[in-house]
Amino acid sequence: MDRLELRSGQYLTLDEDKVDPSCTFEELSLSGVVEFAVEGTAKQPPSCTTLLAGMEPATLLSKEMWNSHGSATGCHCGGTPPEPAECMVGVDPGVFARRIQADGYYQTGQVVSCPASCEQLVKQMAYLNSEMKLPPCFIYMFDEAWGLVREVWRHVERMLGHPVLLEPSVAAFKLDAKDSTNKSPGRNFPLPHRDYSYAECCRPDGSPKMLSVWVPLTQVTAENGCMFVVPREFDRQFDQDTAWEHMRPAHIEHKTSYYLARTTCLTFPLDGIRPLTGPAGSINCWLGNTVHWGGSCQRSALDHGVPPRASLALVFRAVSSETDALTSSLLLSYEASKDLSVGQRLEYVQHSLHAFSHWYKLPSSLVSLFSK
Repeated sequence: MDRLELRSGQYLTLDEDKVDPSCTFEELSLSGVVEFAVEGTAKQPPSCTTLLAGMEPATLLSKEMWNSHGSATGCHCGGTPPEPAECMVGVDPGVFARRIQADGYYQTGQVVSCPASCEQLVKQMAYLNSEMKLPPCFIYMFDEAWGLVREVWRHVERMLGHPVLLEPSVAAFKLDAKDSTNKSPGRNFPLPHRDYSYAECCRPDGSPKMLSVWVPLTQVTAENGCMFVVPREFDRQFDQDTAWEHMRPAHIEHKTSYYLARTTCLTFPLDGIRPLTGPAGSINCWLGNTVHWGGSCQRSALDHGVPPRASLALVFRAVSSETDALTSSLLLSYEASKDLSVGQRLEYVQHSLHAFSHWYKLPSSLVSLFSK
């Protein structure tokens, strides 16, 4: 049985055989497959109420619905992701270990064995936005996205030299050159930041306990929205966890709106930053404490025939590293990623939306649907 929490105390329950007898709250049937329940109350759910982009609650857990919306691009939901090809591209683990500790980031060439799969995911993201009004993170409903994740996963384990688990904070991005001020989910986040402190992501010897991985699905240039990082040598607070500025590499003063600030104070030199450009299907990775941010897509990129950047973002964690209770419950092993149900995929989409909700303005339809 799959159960997806919507708002606090509200659940969608998928039961292929019968209602879960362990339920302690009143269950109210909307269909023969999906039950809607409100904990501690017998209030009827809103009949035929649209909760998300014209979809009724039952449809969210419908494999058929997602497959119908993936048919135009050849994407599928509810099957087994394609088995990744053997790692044929040479990524030297020794070089990676030296560079990630010295610089705080690392880049490969194209490692995805089928570049066409990247283009397919970009098209499906565009469909999600235009036809379903859904942000890019819903790409994780489809087998093809998980197939690419699993292929990248193998490369990451080879670079690190040990098995890793996937954190639930999966993300997806697709920029828009026509409206760079749009800060809805899936657009770039322009404020330099660290995702974790040094102690959270590095062992005492400086080797990584976790790794942030960013996979471009399009060619990435400085014009169409590449990521920027601050190399370790230009970051005085890189390993200074106790310093006030460590988790505030850029802080806004005299904020005038959501997007604009009168003054942004930086703790690093601008001449030290580096753009992460490269081909679709490559891996850009950095330590969680490396300062980074996403650039906007300039209109000039379209003039040069370069589409706005689209990408997937993942965080891999060593099996032995400590986590909080919530994160631990959603950490995913490589083997488990092969057979994710529709409900489990929705859980990761839910976590993605709320993990980054402090960055973006979530549409009311999404806020009302998913609980924090």
